Amino acid sequence: MACIDKEEHGRNYIFETVKNIDRMQRDIGIDQLGECISCEQSLITLAYNTIPITFYMCDGSPFSAFAGIINTPTETRVFRIESIKDKQYVILRLIDNGECTNFTCVLDLDCVCGIQCFQAINCTVCGD
Repeated sequence: MACIDKEEHGRNYIFETVKNIDRMQRDIGIDQLGECISCEQSLITLAYNTIPITFYMCDGSPFSAFAGIINTPTETRVFRIESIKDKQYVILRLIDNGECTNFTCVLDLDCVCGIQCFQAINCTVCGD
């Protein structure tokens, strides 16, 4: 899939939003949930360490990946940001049926034109 060219400003906004969510998930020191679900507001508490996200590609389709074993995979469109690499790529943990899985994938943020954030959940992640 070729990524559609988009203005540098739009790419920076998506990257900065993803970076802020990653930082919030790492700094789990926030005491209370915000009243609105937003990519820019604090949604994380000690009990909720993950902001589930759906990424939308520049053609408008949601990004998806497969979790599970090869013979019986399940498709998901919801992810947890694990880390950001080279200011362009994001490593994502797949969330299936509201639970974080042990599966990850890599997404090129240059191909992303939109994101949607959901109510914070708690995931057991490596290092916890």
